[in-house]
Amino acid sequence: MHDEEKVHAVTEGPQLPPRILRLSVHKDVVALGVTVLQDAILAASLISEAMASITDRPVSSKMDYSVRAETLWFFLHILDRYLFRTCRGEARDNVMDAVLPNVMKTMVQVHFHKKTGEALEPDMEERCIDELMEGYNEATEDYASCREMGTESPVRDMLNDDNLLGKLATRILRYTGQEMDIPGRIQITEFALRSLAASRLQKQVERACKVARQI
Repeated sequence: MHDEEKVHAVTEGPQLPPRILRLSVHKDVVALGVTVLQDAILAASLISEAMASITDRPVSSKMDYSVRAETLWFFLHILDRYLFRTCRGEARDNVMDAVLPNVMKTMVQVHFHKKTGEALEPDMEERCIDELMEGYNEATEDYASCREMGTESPVRDMLNDDNLLGKLATRILRYTGQEMDIPGRIQITEFALRSLAASRLQKQVERACKVARQI
């Protein structure tokens, strides 16, 4: 990740219930959100570079943001699945409620600061955050239909969207109108897997769930 894209979590945001607010600023929950962002931005950067290489033209700023949004929604869905296995119930809901606002706000700030070098006006920032949250809600419903990660039969899974990695490839490539672009699907699934393999997300979920049970 380039130096200017190092992620520092934003820990002030919308008014939250007291328990969720306390959870949102706990170091283990902040670290969880930072990991989701880093994983998503790393995967998105690799995917955008690969897409530029395949098409032999630079990826537009709009497309770059779309790829970042899609990878963020993917990794947030992975987080939710880890939470379901690890803590469930109220603790699971509380961790997601604590992570989401800070993650969404930080993603918007990181992207638009990179693009313009300046912060967005508060009203525009709020609108972008709302749109990112709406997109996440739609994406997580889409991913909920998938039962497999997509690593059992990589060649078959890469070509189908009945698994998480194949679904990610379809969702990203729909912006190009070439959902079945084989080189693109290979690169997207490969780089998402690379980010997942290097991620500390599962370990951090265990710590965040422990905190959520205590607060």
